[in-house]
Amino acid sequence: MFDVSFCREQFPALRARPRAIFLDGPGGTQVPQRVIDAVAHYYTHCNANHGGLFATSQDSDRVLQRAHEAMADLVNAPSAEEIVFGNNMTSLTFHFTRSLARTLRPGDEVMVTRLDHDANVSPWVLAARDAGATSAGSMCRRPSAPWTWRVSAGN
Repeated sequence: MFDVSFCREQFPALRARPRAIFLDGPGGTQVPQRVIDAVAHYYTHCNANHGGLFATSQDSDRVLQRAHEAMADLVNAPSAEEIVFGNNMTSLTFHFTRSLARTLRPGDEVMVTRLDHDANVSPWVLAARDAGATSAGSMCRRPSAPWTWRVSAGN
């Protein structure tokens, strides 16, 4: 049986506020103590620029490589090289959309949905606008009554 109490005990924020419920949000997510400990260990023992020839840099590279390998294993990626880490989802999405926006032209249309978090919608809308393309999307108030909205490049 799934032990909810054991899981809650792993998160300091849940221990501090036992009746609280934290949901993943754009401002961050609660993390278990083992993550806090791992980050503290990294910062105190091997925090360095990547690709250097000195010991802390090489230690840092090994930690990062193991993290890529673990994530590749978790999501069943073909290789660790396919895993990308970034500051947060919003920053990664902005970088990704800015790269793809270089291929957009006037007349192109980017489809988005307001059912998604704004951190995934706004970067696409802005990328389309800045490239002279348009963005369009949809949202359902209920399954039988969808509505559509359009944002032109000039808006």
